[in-house]
Amino acid sequence: MINVDLRDVPKRMNPAFWWLLSDDHRLNVMIGGAAAGKSYSVAERIIYKSLVEDGHRFLVVRKVARTLRHSVFDLLKYIISDWGMGDLFKLNQTDLTITCKVNSNEILFTGLDDVDKLKSIYGITDIWIEEASEITEADFNQLDLRLRGETKHKKQISMTLNPISVMHWIKHRFFDRVEPDCLTHHSTYLDNKFLDSDTKERLAHITDPYFRDVYVDGKWGVFGNVVFSNYIIEDFAYQESDLKNVCQGMDFGTAHASAIIRLGFKDDDLYVFDELYGKGWTNPDFIGAVREYWPASKGWVITADSAEPDRITEWRRAGWERVTEAKKGDGSLRYGIDYLCSKRVHIHAGRCPNFAREVQSFKRREDKEGNPMDAFVEMNDDCIAAARYATEYIWAQNHDKIMGVHEFLRDKGKLPVGARGPIDERYRITIPTRRA
Repeated sequence: MINVDLRDVPKRMNPAFWWLLSDDHRLNVMIGGAAAGKSYSVAERIIYKSLVEDGHRFLVVRKVARTLRHSVFDLLKYIISDWGMGDLFKLNQTDLTITCKVNSNEILFTGLDDVDKLKSIYGITDIWIEEASEITEADFNQLDLRLRGETKHKKQISMTLNPISVMHWIKHRFFDRVEPDCLTHHSTYLDNKFLDSDTKERLAHITDPYFRDVYVDGKWGVFGNVVFSNYIIEDFAYQESDLKNVCQGMDFGTAHASAIIRLGFKDDDLYVFDELYGKGWTNPDFIGAVREYWPASKGWVITADSAEPDRITEWRRAGWERVTEAKKGDGSLRYGIDYLCSKRVHIHAGRCPNFAREVQSFKRREDKEGNPMDAFVEMNDDCIAAARYATEYIWAQNHDKIMGVHEFLRDKGKLPVGARGPIDERYRITIPTRRA
């Protein structure tokens, strides 16, 4: 007999989520802002229930299978260690399973893109859907069907997400009407008593209406002044070998996300066909994830954010010798976005959910009256930044030409000092060759 003392578990949890330990609704739909602690608390409930109740098989899912290891699996692993209960669980890093030694309860992980594995899983008692805004209603219905048959304890589904769009099916189904045996919950960063002061300060100073609604206040977002309208989110059949001029871009992050985007061209359309995305990664974490997901990637040319040259050096030393710095320069953000807007962009729905999410909410800054400004809200745009770097070798040529036009016009006194951006039609003139 193994005796486990769990009396201090509530002290380790945010009070806003204590209800999770005793709730018996079939479905919990938990929306909220960034850093509210909702995902962490659901993970704590899974560990708690796996210790105190026998007969469980937990299933933890995300839209894409390969995002599991460095997100929810690592989170559960961290909580087990933080609770000082490493000896009570067996972690299989290869198969992504966690087994409780106290009662043989299992925690399994799978992505909704891994259909064969999902169909082979049986006897599930609880499901946690992380980043539920990424999945379709058909995905949810399929998961709901996995909870069938007699079990010792009531079967439950937990969904955690940021409320990214007022038009999302989750809002229509669970918040606009009453769903039987469903509890909905709202939280913000103010509910997280363990949150560090730097993150609190950063969130408190977000002023853009959409991002404040969604990521600060945890309200359903209403898109306004969005930048992109030229995209198609679909599970297209094209592979890398079908595309021309395949290129890669990389954006670094620790406090925010790190991302690598892979894209190519077909019939002058741009296809975003693969991504790697993770939050809170150090450079070793990021390098390890790439080594795992793309073992043959060391020969790729990857254009990376030049703001952190030390990280680029570390990548080169790790074997990715063809990682190069983005040139950037004045107006590069504007011209990179303009180029992406000029193409018809196909985004692979199954393999690139984070890029798909970002393009739907990337927007222009607004003045006090809510009118769009000639500037962008640079938040939750890590995949977009990586795509800008990937395509810089194309749009930078036009950027250099346009900046040359600006210089010429300023010399002639036809353009105000400090002006940047596309040339007004009335200033489109033939530029004479400059003499040395």
